[in-house]
Amino acid sequence: MLGIDVLLAQYFENHLDDHFGTAVRKKIKDRLFERYGLSLQQSLQQFDIFEKVLNEFFGNASKGVLKNLFESVCIVKKQKSNKKQKSSFIEVRDETLANFILNSYGDNDKKTILSVATETALTLPEILKKSGLPTSSGYRVFNNLLKEGLIIEIMDNSEKNEKTKFKSTIKEIKVSLAGTKLEIAIFFSREALRGSRVLATVAPNLTIDT
Repeated sequence: MLGIDVLLAQYFENHLDDHFGTAVRKKIKDRLFERYGLSLQQSLQQFDIFEKVLNEFFGNASKGVLKNLFESVCIVKKQKSNKKQKSSFIEVRDETLANFILNSYGDNDKKTILSVATETALTLPEILKKSGLPTSSGYRVFNNLLKEGLIIEIMDNSEKNEKTKFKSTIKEIKVSLAGTKLEIAIFFSREALRGSRVLATVAPNLTIDT
């Protein structure tokens, strides 16, 4: 279930030079390929590997480096959901990521599939049937969403036969205007939050709804 990590990976990569400089970035890139055969973006999607290599270069400071990198793209905040509980969400800082999310939900076909799979995890045939999209275009849109990290894969063991189901990575988006600037808050699904290595590293005290 790597939805969040896949979604954020390419935007982390865009900020690496600002944080590490070109020379260090190249050393990290070379080490990743030599040791694991992975590109930078592949390692960011499999975040524990990127974290291991970063630890080689920065030692105990690597956690702080990762947090700074994360916060160049988005920051974790909490909103009161009731008197006793607060719900964690991320506020998007990277304009390219914000535009990508808004454009994805502005695309009718993508929005249809994402909406169908927001509340309940479904099998692919169930998603395509509920979406009402033609099978060929439905498969294409679904595969793009999975590749982009907007859909996560969930293994369902509740029945005799294990089933692969899918759910939208994002549960809710809130857009507000602060002066002339759009502020975008992303609430991720419980399953996506639990499966994110990135958030487990940079926000270990994250509140996950039960």
